Amino acid sequence: MNNKWVCRAAGALALWCGLMANTASAEQRTGLVLSGGGARGLAHIGVLKALKEHNITVDAVAGTSMGSIVGGLYATGYSVDEIEQIAVEMDWREAFSDTSPRSHSLFAYRQLDAGAPVDYRLRINRDGIALPRAALQGQHLTLILDEIFAPARDVQDFDHLAVPYRAVAADLVTGEQVILKQGRLSSAVRASMSIPGLLEPIVIDDRLLVDGGIANNIPITALDDQQLDRLIVVDVGSPRWTKEDINSFGQVLAQLTALMVRNNSDQSLAQLDEQDIVIKPDLDGISSSGFTQAQQAIDAGYAAAMAVLGPPPANTAIADSAQSDQHHVSPIAVETSPIIDEIQISNSGVVSDRVIAAMINQRTGEPLDRARIRDDISHIYALDYHDSIRYQLENVDGKTRLHVQAKERHTSNTFAQLGLQFSDDMRGDATFGIFGSLRVAGLNRYGGTAAVFANLGSRPLLEARFFQPIDHRLIFFVEPVAGYRSDDIDLYFGNDITEPAAVTLRRAETFGGLDTGAAIFRQRGEVRVGARALRGEVDPKVGFLIERDTYHDRYLFSRLSWDTYDDLAFPSRGIRGQYEYQEHNTEFGADVDYHRNLFDIGIATTVADISIVAEAKAAISNTEPGAEAIEPLGGFLSLSGLPPNSIWGNHSALGRVVVSKPLRPNLILPASVQIYAGASYELGNVWIDRDDVDTDSLLSSGSLFLGTRTPLGPGYVSIGRTEGDLYAFNIYFGYVFR
Repeated sequence: MNNKWVCRAAGALALWCGLMANTASAEQRTGLVLSGGGARGLAHIGVLKALKEHNITVDAVAGTSMGSIVGGLYATGYSVDEIEQIAVEMDWREAFSDTSPRSHSLFAYRQLDAGAPVDYRLRINRDGIALPRAALQGQHLTLILDEIFAPARDVQDFDHLAVPYRAVAADLVTGEQVILKQGRLSSAVRASMSIPGLLEPIVIDDRLLVDGGIANNIPITALDDQQLDRLIVVDVGSPRWTKEDINSFGQVLAQLTALMVRNNSDQSLAQLDEQDIVIKPDLDGISSSGFTQAQQAIDAGYAAAMAVLGPPPANTAIADSAQSDQHHVSPIAVETSPIIDEIQISNSGVVSDRVIAAMINQRTGEPLDRARIRDDISHIYALDYHDSIRYQLENVDGKTRLHVQAKERHTSNTFAQLGLQFSDDMRGDATFGIFGSLRVAGLNRYGGTAAVFANLGSRPLLEARFFQPIDHRLIFFVEPVAGYRSDDIDLYFGNDITEPAAVTLRRAETFGGLDTGAAIFRQRGEVRVGARALRGEVDPKVGFLIERDTYHDRYLFSRLSWDTYDDLAFPSRGIRGQYEYQEHNTEFGADVDYHRNLFDIGIATTVADISIVAEAKAAISNTEPGAEAIEPLGGFLSLSGLPPNSIWGNHSALGRVVVSKPLRPNLILPASVQIYAGASYELGNVWIDRDDVDTDSLLSSGSLFLGTRTPLGPGYVSIGRTEGDLYAFNIYFGYVFR
């Protein structure tokens, strides 16, 4: 340990004396080696700031993982200030997410998803369950890297960058270090930071590559061919944990990774000579996932470098800050928006090239609009038929070609979802269901999709749908539907739910129908018309002697919908609205003539980190319909002080305002568990007779709750109160904003 510090001090002293004398040191060739370390690697930027102030010329740079990103930006020709701006302003949460914004998915797909309150999709192929090779494909991260390294798009040999550069990855098959010195720069960086298990490995030259940290986290050997006189090495790796720190399964796994990376790092450091300099920032309190602490990491890197290098010599100060980055004048860093002469699509997915082309709004003869093409790719990726979608600019015969590359999903377009739909007021009133769905997507070139939903429990459901777009723009569609559902209806004298139900009816229905319609405003909304036929049976279970009764209903409907909610579990922005008109007619085969209006409107917004959702919905008929129209209220966020689905009526109204706040707002990685705390105010009721509908009879209610995402779907624990001193403690699984 003492020898290490002696070497550092000797190197710093030699550097200081050389700079003061302005002699031999100015002629030395210096290499910069940047280690991996996740968010801790942002400290490299602070080191670059210190090197800039000391006017130290970097003649070559090598990096692993986060070091490959910072080093790659530096080698491309970005100034240190620009690199810092990229790091601080980067949306790291988006970078480490594979999910396109919910509003980018097809409207019909969003409605299918609303019926399946589970995020994880268990993909199935002919061999059984098809597990992914990593938690993330890295779609958004890859696009971000492609864009920030776009200035180097025409450079294939990394020796021809503004500063010669090497990225280091590891061969997942052999475990060997792989030094990347040519090809597409963004792909090399992406390979170097493909953390095993988190990010999908990258194939380059037929080798399956992952994060270089498992082979060589401090890649000093990557610069062996650069004829350097000295190395400046920055070590930001995580330290080994002590015995007292290892108290859980996750910590054991983290220690195993740290041991592997730390051991190869120590081996690299042992190869340094006396003239080499080691800088090890104090990053205590900053984890590898602490991307929200970017500025803190940068400052730590700067402080560590200045401590080793000493104060910058006064006689080397440069007035023009642009000149202080010796490579920043390179034309490599000058990126323009060229005129696109042609567009090429390479698509190996199941949908046709015409579908992909129709979703690209970039036009030939116009300058490249990176924001627009990024948005277009997000919409294509939301179809969920591809592992990755990238684009690059190619110079072909003096023309600029926009080449969009859509790589098919290697697992399967068939997936199952399993979850729990559960609500219990802990006083004996509960609804319980084990939920499952199976979706077979991409059945034809327009993406025909079959979906089956099943719920086994207190409210059984079996429903099958087939959504078929009928044009290459995926706007117009047809959708047949058929199914079976059943539930118990509790009716009370005078709606006094403090007493046992006067009548409990089991309602069971089989139904079928056919819809057609069109998506509007780029899938933000939908216009739909359709027909439904159902046969139902009401069977008394408890209460007065009522004979079993069978009923029939036939109706036509028209529906206008809008849905831009960003999330159905914890929405933070967007608008959702729906109006549906139903015409029930005995001439169609219905038992009763009536028409029915259904309204549903909601808006979500966020102030600071507090989300506010305001919603209202109502179902009103012009007369008294049959048993098919009876709907429930009661339970979490639906008059929270009442038991689940405890009051039923032909007409209903509900309004609510829900506020929530994440308790850990700075989480980045997908495995992180977020917990929300919230409160609600609700106002609503149900009525059997139309004449009884009155605002004076509305019941007020409220709740306090905690919520989180679980493998079984979003879950909530709440305590609610409804006027009349009715209280309920609820445990709820499922979507509440659907």
